[in-house]
Amino acid sequence: MGRKKIWIVLAVVACVVLGLIWFDGGQQEQRLIEQPVVLSPSAGQINGSQENME
Repeated sequence: MGRKKIWIVLAVVACVVLGLIWFDGGQQEQRLIEQPVVLSPSAGQINGSQENME
C-alpha cells in the first residue's frame, strides 16, 4: 500500500470519527455544573499551583 493510500485511509477515518462526534454531540442536552466540586488538599500539587494550599 502506497503512502497516498495510507493518507487517504487516515483522512477517511478522521472524517468518520469527526462525523460521529458531531452527530453524538447533539444527542444529549448539556448540563451545567450546579454545585462546586470539592478538591482534595493534594490537588494543587499536580501542576505546582499553590492556590489550594492552606
